[in-house]
Amino acid sequence: MEIIQGNNNVLSELIALANWVRAEIEQGSSVTAVEHSLAVNKGYANATVISVVEMANIHFNAKTNSGPTVGDANSHVDHFIDERGEPAGTMTGSGWKIAALADNSVVSYYHETAETPQGRIETSGIWNSSAIWASQWQSLLAVGVSGDVMGKVGVRQLYQEVPREKYRTLLVLVPLDQIKTLTQ
Repeated sequence: MEIIQGNNNVLSELIALANWVRAEIEQGSSVTAVEHSLAVNKGYANATVISVVEMANIHFNAKTNSGPTVGDANSHVDHFIDERGEPAGTMTGSGWKIAALADNSVVSYYHETAETPQGRIETSGIWNSSAIWASQWQSLLAVGVSGDVMGKVGVRQLYQEVPREKYRTLLVLVPLDQIKTLTQ
């Protein structure tokens, strides 16, 4: 059985779940309350939700300062800040602007490593960098590889608040054996 790469239903389930989590947080629910609701109401026991501000420290090889262009590349070591203003981890990675769509949107491939108190989370995949510049959330596959997140799969969502400086980041991971499109 193809688990993720060939199963669009899995990624769709994970993105829909993260979108629900984000809506709950935006309506004022705490991360703890959302994790509880995921367990009690949605059947995802032991889910991990990380909602932070990501302060960017990006090193660019970019053609312009006004937005992404095919051929741009970057690396970054960003710092997570929690709702109390306290350090909550880092996100280190690289991105490459690899193609343009028919509407001139620029698609990027990213690979990143989040070091959090809950453990290490690897993210990778493609997203629409032009959509990020247009204040739209985008998602990457996320996989927990150590600590409390080991064996959990989900998504990393990103929203740009201040171009190339400040982002909102949401990581939502659930145990692999609780992904409904794999168990039904």
